[in-house]
Amino acid sequence: MLFSVRFLRKEINMTTLKKVAYSFGNFPIGIMLEAFGTYVMFFYIDVLKVDPSFISLAFVIHGIIFAIFNPLIGYVSDKTETRWGRRRPYIAFGIVPLALVFYVIWSPFVSKEFLPAYFLTVIILFDFLYVLVGLNLAALFPEMFPSLEERAQVSAYRQMFGILGSIIGVVLPPIIYSRYGWNVLGIIFGTLIAIGFFIAFYGCEEKKNIKIPSIPVLTAFKYVFLNKAFLPFVVGGFFAKFLLTSVPAAIPFFTKYVLRIPEKEVSLLLGSIFVTAIPMMLVWSKITKKFGSRKAMFLSIGFLILVFPAYFFVNTFVETLIVSVIFGALLAGVVMLLDVMLAEVIDEDTKNTGMKREGMYTGVFGFIIRFGYSLQGIVIGGILKLSGYIPNVLEQPSSAILGIRFLISGVPVIALLIAFISFWFYPIGRKENA
Repeated sequence: MLFSVRFLRKEINMTTLKKVAYSFGNFPIGIMLEAFGTYVMFFYIDVLKVDPSFISLAFVIHGIIFAIFNPLIGYVSDKTETRWGRRRPYIAFGIVPLALVFYVIWSPFVSKEFLPAYFLTVIILFDFLYVLVGLNLAALFPEMFPSLEERAQVSAYRQMFGILGSIIGVVLPPIIYSRYGWNVLGIIFGTLIAIGFFIAFYGCEEKKNIKIPSIPVLTAFKYVFLNKAFLPFVVGGFFAKFLLTSVPAAIPFFTKYVLRIPEKEVSLLLGSIFVTAIPMMLVWSKITKKFGSRKAMFLSIGFLILVFPAYFFVNTFVETLIVSVIFGALLAGVVMLLDVMLAEVIDEDTKNTGMKREGMYTGVFGFIIRFGYSLQGIVIGGILKLSGYIPNVLEQPSSAILGIRFLISGVPVIALLIAFISFWFYPIGRKENA
């Protein structure tokens, strides 16, 4: 061991009710991220008439700060010692401020000339509080659920609630703001966020008296990458997360210019992916318990690689719907298994170093996958430009149609192949699967 460490070896006995309550934390997370990601730019640029260049600059500054927040808050959380535990105080402290900040995002109280500065301030506060609550909630997962069976079960619950929250975060805002206004949207969603996290807090348990050696933050960061399981996991996880963002972003282009179907059918296609994934979480939970996380990930990614080329050849709504349903069923495995594998990586670190550093690992993983959003924009924008795509023109050149088809079929296959190769070097469970 690199460091000696003392912590109480007391198992946490979690009832089914507490497992479900803890898992419910992904519900408000899904609501927040989808509502914010889908509508905040539209609200500030189109509704409030803020110059788009100011909003873009704010997002650049916000992105840099957000990347720092993740590992730093994880590091501080790991070092915290209180009679209530390491994570729970941060979660309890952050819930109400987070809900209030989410409300003020949609209810600006400054004049127009101050809106750019207001926007930058509130999104930085929002991300800080989101990381404070969300990271510490996620960091409890490996400690609360030490067995593969429990992790597979609870991860399935978490992702199911997360998908439900995502659906609400995408579908409800237009209904609310068109009838009652944006400030009512902030009130309703802020309330749902607070209630959801308080339910999750009820399900949080911690081992007490964990003693963490004091090491500098850069040293702690370095030891994360000395874990032989972390690098293959984080590379595979990065491209898996890239898949989760790039495919939904490409579907509107595909449906408008290739399939030429109405917007309501676009919603059905996106909804079919999420709705199919919810019950399949339980199926993948059972597969993981039987075969282990490494082999289950290979099954999920392997079948996805076989399915995605079908998007290149479909020409009707029904054909695309069938492929999307299969995609959702297989995607559920990847989403669920990322939680399970991160917990295994953290266990490996504890075994090798004697340190309990769930927060640092969760933070560094969040820091790295953040760049998947940037890669998505570069890839989609680059392929559209190179293929000759013309904005908002229904009759696209054949090269643009091919480019859009490649976006939704070829790009995911490339990302999945890289993820598959990376997970091949994931050492945990290799002997069992040999």
